[in-house]
Amino acid sequence: MREKVPGIGPKTEGLLKKLKIETIDDLITTYPRYYTEYPDIISIGEAKEGETCAVEGWSANTPVSNGKVAKIIVMNGAESISVSWFHVPPLAKTIKSGVNYVFYGTISTFNGRKQMVQPSFFEVEQYKELQKQMHPVYPLTSGLTQAVMKRSIQKALEIADVYEDLPDEILKKYDLIDKKTALSIIHAPISEEELKKAKLRLKYNEIFSFIINLRLMSSGKEKNLCPMPVSASVDLIESRLPFQLTNGQKDAWERIKSSVAGENHVVRLIQGDVGCGKTILAFLSLFLAAENGYQGALLAPTEVLATQHFEDICELIEQQKLPYKAVLLTGSTKKKKQVLEKIANGEYNIVIGTHAIIQDSVEYHKLGMIITDEQHRFGVEQRKALELKGEHPHHLVMSATPIPRSLGLVIYGDMEVSLIKERPANRLPIKNCVLERNKRAVAWKFVMKQIAEGHQAYVICPMVEENEDMDVTAVTEYVNLMRKSFPDEIKIGLLHGKSKDKEQVMNDFSENKLQILVSTTVVEVGVNVPNATVMVIEDANRFGLSQLHQLRGRVGRGDAQSYCIFINGAEQPCDRLEIMAKSNDGFEIAEEDMRLRGIGDLFGVKQSGMDQFKIADLYTDAKLVEQVASDVDDVVQKHHWLIKILQ
Repeated sequence: MREKVPGIGPKTEGLLKKLKIETIDDLITTYPRYYTEYPDIISIGEAKEGETCAVEGWSANTPVSNGKVAKIIVMNGAESISVSWFHVPPLAKTIKSGVNYVFYGTISTFNGRKQMVQPSFFEVEQYKELQKQMHPVYPLTSGLTQAVMKRSIQKALEIADVYEDLPDEILKKYDLIDKKTALSIIHAPISEEELKKAKLRLKYNEIFSFIINLRLMSSGKEKNLCPMPVSASVDLIESRLPFQLTNGQKDAWERIKSSVAGENHVVRLIQGDVGCGKTILAFLSLFLAAENGYQGALLAPTEVLATQHFEDICELIEQQKLPYKAVLLTGSTKKKKQVLEKIANGEYNIVIGTHAIIQDSVEYHKLGMIITDEQHRFGVEQRKALELKGEHPHHLVMSATPIPRSLGLVIYGDMEVSLIKERPANRLPIKNCVLERNKRAVAWKFVMKQIAEGHQAYVICPMVEENEDMDVTAVTEYVNLMRKSFPDEIKIGLLHGKSKDKEQVMNDFSENKLQILVSTTVVEVGVNVPNATVMVIEDANRFGLSQLHQLRGRVGRGDAQSYCIFINGAEQPCDRLEIMAKSNDGFEIAEEDMRLRGIGDLFGVKQSGMDQFKIADLYTDAKLVEQVASDVDDVVQKHHWLIKILQ
């Protein structure tokens, strides 16, 4: 431990380090997982097997010990129970025969007799005093006991330099107790009411500190080094689109145009549900950059998606006879040297690709606009590496992972946010249903009906992360089963993580050379086949809600009615699947997923910095997050000098 705490020797220090406790602050902010309260004393006769309880009685004998086990018989009237301890010193000197004690532990039976193994024991009055308190239970590691942990924290609290770090106006507004008192209470509460006050103060503190730091990061607005005023040519491109932008798209596009033409550098999140039409905003932004003499780069998470974006933007350039040149840069790009030369000399206005576009070998002529698609797939470092390719280029971040507002305030507090909730006018809501595995034939019959009408279908098999070979085998076997069950004229394709012909398979499916695509979750992100109207997800119970929603988003991309069939492989009904069947709202589903699985599974808390939350919870404390965010903005506005001081 960096600071010396009385009573913590090298051994305890080493054990604490295993829990990532290295400072006094780490120690005093290691909060209890929960609290125990000692129950009322019951008679031996009332104690039931498997129950953790407290019984009162006296030792009928002097403890019998063989060095490894100490054993006594506890009596209370005609009732008795066997009590034993393993690996403890003889108890002869501590337990006196004929004196009443309270024994606290779990009841079991041996040879028809009730017993307690390894119970705590107390004098009767001592136990009654303990009943008046709430007892913290901390996270531990092997060799570290609750008693040592509690003692270490109390010693640390005695010498800790805890300063007040919330403005007086906030303390008065919510009648918050001071920070040191809150820390003392959280580790030794007397009542639920007292504990509630301490938790509120510490939760508020965590959220306030995090959000104000985000505001500090975004407060120093940097000068716009890549100004992009809107020309008549860009407006003409928008007016010639083969469809009308939704109100949400229009609003986002207007904000993008005004911000990149303004005085400050732009970092903007374009967030919307699957199928809401974010991609066209990316294309328009790339055209805007090109019209102003800048290069634009679009970073996609997979080669399949990058290829699709490239083909779509080339089609749009061709349709509108635009004077721009786009190039696809991935790991499999041929004649890469020539491509890199043309990027470097500015011949290509638009570069679309995977991680290949951020490699050291890639030099840009005049990079002014960066677009990151499916941003949750990239780390901060990857996005920064692309930004360094230009002279402070603008950065648009596209995300199809809907998140609750409370979470957004934390993750994206340093970005301007445009939210698109509408779907294009010609898109019908997807119809959903849940089937048990023994009703699979019903799903297949429906798939054949859709194919007969000229449409296509996805069938998704779950990925077995522990062993990808198992995954491949499972998918292959499933394809073979389908090929035996479907007529020969229905062509079935196979796609998985080890497929060597991914692009060919996806192209064949896009061109309707394949009517059914059996795949793992490699199709989760970005694949766009408007003619696909039905998706069957096998063993859907094995997926999380957000992933199911992303998968479902592969259908419903045309103007025909689309369907999603969730096959439940579990023996019992699955709550997640019922939620999916009832709702197509990605934001509602994200709330539920957050409730069921926690934020870590969904968003990768280490990337966003949210692993520093020790007591606050972004789901259960959603209202508090929103309130704190508002308070932070008020404080910064009233005390604008605070930013400069803290910087």
